[in-house]
Amino acid sequence: MNDPNQRIRETGDRLFALSVPGEAIRKGKQHILRYIEDLQAKDHAVFRNAHWHLKNFGPWAVRFLVPVLGKEVPDEFRSRVILVLTEMGTEASLALVEALDSASVLLKQNAAIVLGNIKDERALPALKRVLEDPNEPPEVKKFAHEALLKITRKAAAEWKKATDYYFELAEKYAYSHPGVILTWDRAHLVWRWDKSQETLLEREVPRFAYNEQLAEEALYDLLALDPNYVHGPTGAGAWALLACVHMAQAIEAEASLYAAEQAVKNGQPGLLPDHVENLKKLVDRYNRHNVSGKIPGRAYLYEALARSLKDYNAPVARELILTLQEMARPDDLPGAAVNGGAVIGAPLIEALTDSDKRVRYAAAEAMARINPPQRKLGMELVIPALVDALGEQGVRVALVIYDVQDDNDRNFVNGLKRTLASINVFPIVAGSGIDGIIKAKQFPTEDVIILQRKVASQIYFRETEVRRPVVETVFDTLRDDVRTKNIPRVLLCDGRSIQDDKLDEQARIDKELADSKQQYDQTAQGFIKKDAHKLDVQALLDTLFDTPEAQKDAKDRADQLARSAAETLAGVDPANTLYPFRDAVDALIKTVGTEILREDFIRIPGCRALGHFADQRALGVLAKIVNDKAEGDADKIARQKPVRMAAAKAMSEIFKNTGVEPAPEIYDVLKKNLLDGDIDIELLCGEALGNAKLTNEQRLETHLIRRINDKAEYRPARTPEDE
Repeated sequence: MNDPNQRIRETGDRLFALSVPGEAIRKGKQHILRYIEDLQAKDHAVFRNAHWHLKNFGPWAVRFLVPVLGKEVPDEFRSRVILVLTEMGTEASLALVEALDSASVLLKQNAAIVLGNIKDERALPALKRVLEDPNEPPEVKKFAHEALLKITRKAAAEWKKATDYYFELAEKYAYSHPGVILTWDRAHLVWRWDKSQETLLEREVPRFAYNEQLAEEALYDLLALDPNYVHGPTGAGAWALLACVHMAQAIEAEASLYAAEQAVKNGQPGLLPDHVENLKKLVDRYNRHNVSGKIPGRAYLYEALARSLKDYNAPVARELILTLQEMARPDDLPGAAVNGGAVIGAPLIEALTDSDKRVRYAAAEAMARINPPQRKLGMELVIPALVDALGEQGVRVALVIYDVQDDNDRNFVNGLKRTLASINVFPIVAGSGIDGIIKAKQFPTEDVIILQRKVASQIYFRETEVRRPVVETVFDTLRDDVRTKNIPRVLLCDGRSIQDDKLDEQARIDKELADSKQQYDQTAQGFIKKDAHKLDVQALLDTLFDTPEAQKDAKDRADQLARSAAETLAGVDPANTLYPFRDAVDALIKTVGTEILREDFIRIPGCRALGHFADQRALGVLAKIVNDKAEGDADKIARQKPVRMAAAKAMSEIFKNTGVEPAPEIYDVLKKNLLDGDIDIELLCGEALGNAKLTNEQRLETHLIRRINDKAEYRPARTPEDE
């Protein structure tokens, strides 16, 4: 605060103001209106005090200040309001952008003046739209033109169309670009000008949804100008980006709720149970974005899928594929030949070979459900992918954030990926700190983040010219964000952050490791060197994963993948498909069997699939399931019943469709369970025997079993009571 540099002094004042309890974020309307009134005071001390308070109220005062710009008030008062809004900077700019929709010429003029003073690039699309609008009066266009000159610092001939500015801004919002999503914002407000009431409205949104909400607003403004817009340089469409944004909002809400629940469970300070309840309500609301995500239609959804695959955005890609499962048509897909023609469904085929297994599995499920009647490109990959998904049993996921600069780096990263895969850890690689943060915030979360030490200290956010000085590193963000703070962070030391030519590579690595432990010992969960042996890596990760919560989380995610694959296979109609479904029988047998002990919600659809496929090889394992009944434990018997019924029904279907004779041991199991005691089990075993190829002697034997079982209902001819 005593520094001779004015900007640093202002930062000190700002930090001091933020530290005052309540003052910096007070929202009270009466306080704000009183200070706005004081802006008109003749006394210099009074209006400067009001100026200081309003500036520190920031976004909460904007809704009351902006309308003054359109009122017939003394010039001195209006100038003071302009000055307050200008010094608020980017906290006021989005509200001023909305004010350009006002019917008031005076308000639009003054809004353009302030936007030119602030120089926020987020104002470019709206200002250019005003300039292009033939219905805007010249006196408004004049100030919009001047503001554009100040912000772009380019001649008018070099300006882009408003639609291009809108699209590029929407992309930056969608990708949380630090130039437009400002880290130190005190409030996350979305603004709208209500034309019917001629008033400015504000809506507070959760931080996790802020970037998508702003992207959505920018895209709707764009589509209002041109519903058929395609971005010239890239060929990307606005509708496809809008579909991605809607899907991302639902995913972000789910990810934030999951992270908050884990934080509360782990005793993380600052999060209370009522925060989780509020998030649950938000998730219910944001899940409705999946509805909006479907409305653009198949063609744009395929385009959105292509975009998300290019962006390596696995969660959004998977959500789009799940949507296409219900909406896609067989003729969307390219033919079996490589040059099968240009069709809209090519991105779904591309997804079958994606590096992220969640995307591959979802694409395989979608292809199976679409079930083309003719050969299509990529069909041979569907059943193998579903078989892989059936085998998921808790493979860990590691996010590797590493700045690849040359072939040596590339070879190292590829080697690290092989090492991780060999110890049953699935690697996802991000090539920059920003890309890594975006991936880390996606859902489902990773089990560990392996972060190059050089990248850890890179700046994720730095103040622009009009922002208060603040610096946030990649490591800071991963450590503090609610969606990533509970993911273990391991620093990878390769010596790249040590700039000392006197040291050889090994010495730099050793020094970097020592420095990292000193700086991050309390906030990182592990450290490894570039030349670490596979066993060292495995030992470190085993330690991180050796908690009940971590083990359960990995198992739950794997079980959901396996369950979805089993249900997809259960939906395959053997009489109406080109897929080699019998290639999945061995995997299904292992899945439903008692050796691996998969959850029943995986085994039950697995049994259904085996029944539909009518492969005799499954009869042995299905018979074991039917015969697997606890003795004397009523609760366990009740839990076993659904999977035993599914297995018995599957046996019935196999006998029905094959007409084979049951092996003696299988016949004995069905015969025994005719007397199970549970009528549902007995009915299904009777049905299986009825569909099986039995001799008349066997049929008589099964009938006699049931008849003998009824002998207790007969009374003898004479009893002691009769005497």
